[in-house]
Amino acid sequence: MSKLTLFYDADCGFCSASVDWITRQAASSNLDLATIPYQDPSGPAKFPGIDWEHNDRGVQTLDERGVVKRDSSALATCLKAMPAWSWLGTIMDLPILRIFIHLGYKVVAKNRRRISRWLGMTQCKIPARPVNRA
Repeated sequence: MSKLTLFYDADCGFCSASVDWITRQAASSNLDLATIPYQDPSGPAKFPGIDWEHNDRGVQTLDERGVVKRDSSALATCLKAMPAWSWLGTIMDLPILRIFIHLGYKVVAKNRRRISRWLGMTQCKIPARPVNRA
């Protein structure tokens, strides 16, 4: 894989720091990584296959074949595309571990505002999704 687009919440300090790290790692590999914040007003028109309502739940990737991955699968896709980190992406994508990695990702994503605050980063400005308790 030589081209990958990563969609993320640029208003979240933890998310932005994570994407900065991934961007630095991609720069030292052969990965052509584009990063698009969910806040980009032109994004939905340019990338209609992306779920723009996913902004407060996690990252998404779009590869050169048009395949969209979300959350921990998107992170594993990024890591597998970088030679120095492909081993970790492969482990994250193992069927036996995938469910646990995904659950861990969801816990972090749900608490990213708190994590950002604990780390002294910019807190997320996207309002939390209301809980439907029907």
